[in-house]
Amino acid sequence: GGAGAPPRGGGGAADGGGGEPGPGVAPSPEVEAACALEARLQQAVTAHRFLVLTVAPKHLLRAEAELVQRFPVTRISLEALLIEEMKAIAAAAGAKWDVVLKADAAAHDSTDWRRLQLLVRQAMPAVECALLTAEQPVLLVYPGLLARYDQMSLLETLRDACSQRHDVPGYIVLVASDAQRPL
Repeated sequence: GGAGAPPRGGGGAADGGGGEPGPGVAPSPEVEAACALEARLQQAVTAHRFLVLTVAPKHLLRAEAELVQRFPVTRISLEALLIEEMKAIAAAAGAKWDVVLKADAAAHDSTDWRRLQLLVRQAMPAVECALLTAEQPVLLVYPGLLARYDQMSLLETLRDACSQRHDVPGYIVLVASDAQRPL
């Protein structure tokens, strides 16, 4: 190793391994960042908090799998939940789903788009209820339709519930993003 490199013995604990720096050896910034993230995730799960994580799109599926494997969370696709509720409301109203799909492709100033937005707004209370009454902390994935349909306020509602109520499960929102910017 070169100057500043850890000793070949691994720089671990006194027993000769373990991968953690020994006494007097500072962990790398990457290790510090990983430990801080792990602590934030654990806090979000155990204290029923709200946390948004951004991850590069190419790492999204791996990050999702890691979170589900390492933490006691229920994975819920916001996209699937919203579509499920929209389909139920459309069916109850006698609307054909292919008409809804065509409305989704319509211009945003069209009557069809406005009708679609009404359907979305009618579905949102059931989506919110399903999330607020979840039995354990929730990993929320695929929030893109919330943005498309101007329903990002759902995330604000969940965030506020985590800070104001004691009966909510807590939420980790996983967002694919190439850039680090506030939501």
